[in-house]
Amino acid sequence: MEDLSLHILDIVENSIKANAKNIEIKILIDKKNDIIKVTIKDDGKGMTEDELKIAFDPFYTSGKNKKTGLGLSLLRDSALKAEGNVDIVSEINKGTEIQAYFKISHPDMIPLGDLSKTMLVMVAANRDKQFRLSHIYNGLEFNFDTAEFKAHKTDIVSYLKQIKDKLEEYKNFLEIIKGDLYGI
Repeated sequence: MEDLSLHILDIVENSIKANAKNIEIKILIDKKNDIIKVTIKDDGKGMTEDELKIAFDPFYTSGKNKKTGLGLSLLRDSALKAEGNVDIVSEINKGTEIQAYFKISHPDMIPLGDLSKTMLVMVAANRDKQFRLSHIYNGLEFNFDTAEFKAHKTDIVSYLKQIKDKLEEYKNFLEIIKGDLYGI
């Protein structure tokens, strides 16, 4: 995958397929310690011990009508290329937590991508889910929770406008990060 936002989108799609109602995304960028840590946690159906053992196998998928499950294996591949790794903790009927680590300064570190647009797509397509995002960068923090907009869920136009306005703030936050992180 081209960037981190697409990996997050793919993992969140897995959470949705696992019947998650609540999806938490945490992004911690610690420039001083040269690490990006991405955590995606859901309250979906979870994975069995056997599923966890083969979760990174690109030829395994729990999805019907699919022959491969490339998401986790591609995420791990991106992390390993940037001297990182991926950990999974899961419990049946409780949910799954995936943590991916990347070394920021590694030449194979993938770009962040358009995280604000990715969030907008996920939220707009899944109004019945609660999304929480926490993005921390060297002391700066951006938080987003769809519960803030619950009163407007029945009015799709108002709901999406408020979501879009909040994510515009996130886009500005990301511009500050990218400028500092990449020196642009």
